[in-house]
Amino acid sequence: MGIAPSKTLAKLANYAAKKWRGSQGVVDHLSEPARQRKLLALIPVEEVWGIGWRLARQLQAMGIHSALQLADCDTRPVRKTFSVVL
Repeated sequence: MGIAPSKTLAKLANYAAKKWRGSQGVVDHLSEPARQRKLLALIPVEEVWGIGWRLARQLQAMGIHSALQLADCDTRPVRKTFSVVL
């Protein structure tokens, strides 16, 4: 189970809870920005809600491999290449 302040972060926390045995099936306390960044750095970009394999390949070609890199990237080239929704 993933608990977080937004739906997207909750889905990523849920992914982490399922994949990492040390979590014992629950990931929470993502209200702290430092913990959010740590989790985002560990999550591959293709696991972000709404990013399919095609978008993931395009993002990886742009050098974006983790959810943190996507969160930190310059929005101008991303908006130019993709939609505002991404």
